[in-house]
Amino acid sequence: MARSEAGLEAGLEASIEASIEAGRPPRRVLVRVAYAAPVPRSVSYGALLALVACGAATPTLLGPSEAEREELEAAPDLRRRLARSEHDFFRFANRPFARQVCADLGGAVRAAPTVNLHGDAHVEQYAVTPEGRGLADFDDATEGPAAIDLVRFGVSLEIVRRARGWDEGAGPFAAFLEGYRDALREPEAEQPPPAVAARMQATFTADREPFLREVEELMEPVEDAGVRAEIEEGYGRYRRMMEVEHPELPAHFFELRSYGRLRGGVGSRLDPKFLARVEGWTEAPNDDVVLEAKEVRELSMVPCVQSGTGRGGFRVLVAHARLTANPSPFLGIVPRAPSEAHDDPPFWVQEWSHNYRELELGALRDGGELRELARDVGVQLGRGHVRLIAAPFDSQLRFAQLEWLREREGWLREEVRRMTALVARSWRAYRDE
Repeated sequence: MARSEAGLEAGLEASIEASIEAGRPPRRVLVRVAYAAPVPRSVSYGALLALVACGAATPTLLGPSEAEREELEAAPDLRRRLARSEHDFFRFANRPFARQVCADLGGAVRAAPTVNLHGDAHVEQYAVTPEGRGLADFDDATEGPAAIDLVRFGVSLEIVRRARGWDEGAGPFAAFLEGYRDALREPEAEQPPPAVAARMQATFTADREPFLREVEELMEPVEDAGVRAEIEEGYGRYRRMMEVEHPELPAHFFELRSYGRLRGGVGSRLDPKFLARVEGWTEAPNDDVVLEAKEVRELSMVPCVQSGTGRGGFRVLVAHARLTANPSPFLGIVPRAPSEAHDDPPFWVQEWSHNYRELELGALRDGGELRELARDVGVQLGRGHVRLIAAPFDSQLRFAQLEWLREREGWLREEVRRMTALVARSWRAYRDE
């Protein structure tokens, strides 16, 4: 139904005022104004320009692209999972989500410090290993404004809190920002592990047999001989690079035992990836090393981050190493063959730990544990966002990031509310298709 002129005028004025109060600066964008009635004469041309400049138009719903929808037809289990769970849908729609945050930042992105980004920060990325704890899975790791990580994790916290029926109380997002701010001020300060992390760690075992059996079950055979040849040639280049980097390893280390396609994940389910089992320190099967190779993800649809797959794919590795306390010694890239003329994305490689424990939402017992976890992740990002990116001037970047946070905290809180509502609308639309 078309809006009345009075309603349109009031709507325009409310949108302009809300945008100004939220601190959205002017930016150059073209916006489709979603009203069915003619613009009334009482609404000034200047007001319309202000609406466009502030970016107050209704954003497009998030969801799979047309290409992804076609691929989802071949993955009905994933399609059903996205329709059942708002948080899984949110995980899958990471890149359109980040694109919308970029758009909402507008011209303010130019004043935001460039930091190391995880790129897909959410509660279910939290993992515990013998080497440490925190956000894992760095497919979208890059550089850009901190708002990409801060807003995304804030929305994840809110979706989880609402789904579990927990009162907001002091608020998990407040705890998250507190940890982030404290780590920027005192990056070396110790942070006690959350209770849920301690319980996850208590499940560690020395027995690797179940883990290695699961790895073999996850591998899907690669039938195409040409693809097998490419995999083995690429792995050979990676192995030679690792042997140069780690001369202490015995000659049989990295001897390929088995490999196959990997189909797991939610956000990365449709990405090309492979799993390989290789010999470790001895020739005994129980100490074999498991490596995962993933195609470097193209992020060109997210305009405010470093988006390409250039630099040989090192974008992911660099952010990965800066955001984790103890990155795997076998973290690496699959070097391109000098004769390669095509421009396919490169692959990057990480090691799997048999004592890797990824958080399941049901493991959180109450809102207090969610706040504990939120603070812990805030500390990780507060340290990692600024680590080495401006070396030897990290302290200056920490100062600049604290100033940015002080000025933009109100906008961050409003953006988390706005994006939480957008995810909810988008998920319901997808679910009801």
